[in-house]
Amino acid sequence: MHAWLKRLSWSVPQRRDLVRAYLTEAPHGGLMMPVREELEVGSPVELCIRIAETDEQHTLRGAVLWCRCEGAGWVAGIGFLSSEVDKREAMLSGSAAPQNSSERRAPRFATTLRVTYRSATDFVVDYARNISAGGAFIESRNPPAMGRHILFKVYPPGHDTPIDLPGKVAWVQPGKGFGVCFSKDDPVSMKELDRLVRRIAIGTPTPVSAPVFEEIRG
Repeated sequence: MHAWLKRLSWSVPQRRDLVRAYLTEAPHGGLMMPVREELEVGSPVELCIRIAETDEQHTLRGAVLWCRCEGAGWVAGIGFLSSEVDKREAMLSGSAAPQNSSERRAPRFATTLRVTYRSATDFVVDYARNISAGGAFIESRNPPAMGRHILFKVYPPGHDTPIDLPGKVAWVQPGKGFGVCFSKDDPVSMKELDRLVRRIAIGTPTPVSAPVFEEIRG
């Protein structure tokens, strides 16, 4: 560990406790966690997370998004670095991290896009709250099961014709939403998605991805 990285430790009883504490607004995900003292916003940290039910330990690097006093202690929002996406997926899903996750390192931009798809029983209308060339976070009270393959219809602003984007549910936050990783098998859909993301990026004053969340080097 770099000498200038502050080490934070947190032990949770079950994996679902991490899902409940997950921060979707961070560019590469993050956690809301208790800390012993006030932390400076933007400062780099190393998280040591232990999941008691499976006796797992995960180490991820990140940066402080915010820190506030709650009751007798402090609570901080920690955003993961872009280099930690594989570790993040392994921690949240309990499975081995994929070998190549470059699509999830693409910068995400805040947005509100209508998304329709079919669940196991119904036709669903939800909204994507951020999107990139590789995936999106979709707000949903009843997220589909993790690992499920779904054809999403994403409606660009001001358009009635959707972009058909097949994807896989990468992670789920019960009652709040889910992350989806888009398939790159259809070059036409990928070109339309890239055009949409570029339009959103131009119209977004500050992209969700910020320099502090890129990989720390040195």
